[in-house]
Amino acid sequence: MVDLHLIVFGLAVGLAYLYAFVGGFTDAANAIATSVGTRVLSPRAAVVMAGVFNLLGGLTGTAVALTIGAGLVDPDVLSLATVVAALAGAMGWSLFTYFFGIPVSETHGLIGAMVGAAVATASLDVVQWRGLTKVLAAIIISPSVGFVGGSASLLLIYWTLRRSRPGRVKPWFKHLQRPSAGQSSRTFSRLGC
Repeated sequence: MVDLHLIVFGLAVGLAYLYAFVGGFTDAANAIATSVGTRVLSPRAAVVMAGVFNLLGGLTGTAVALTIGAGLVDPDVLSLATVVAALAGAMGWSLFTYFFGIPVSETHGLIGAMVGAAVATASLDVVQWRGLTKVLAAIIISPSVGFVGGSASLLLIYWTLRRSRPGRVKPWFKHLQRPSAGQSSRTFSRLGC
């Protein structure tokens, strides 16, 4: 007779891999699309580069995983069934938004699904409000910081190169797209975007 816990464990592991796959096909192209669109990289080279750098990002950072696993809800209430429900909910949301072309963060979906599944399993008492508040603040603040930083960088580049001829600087930007796409892939993977 097969143990029910073993079945739920297998389902949790299978859903985790499926969730990672869904996150990859709905989000991984964001880091390399510009390099392919401008023909700096061939589609094959871009996919290989994204795969390598996504792997490196996943292997070098665990902060997001630790926060989701232990910083949002009381880990003692997280059963395998709760994890399965959270993964299924987050994956369903990712596929729904992908189907309708709505941009979404898989990590944000997983955070919401994990908190929702834990609350449904126990109650609001299991939420670690300090950790959840930090995560929600980062979700709100980070796009603003990125916008200001990106705008400042663009203005600095325009000002620095204002007297340059486009033909002279274009090759530099073409070559700089490669490390930029690699770093974006690595960062997306580390942050779980």
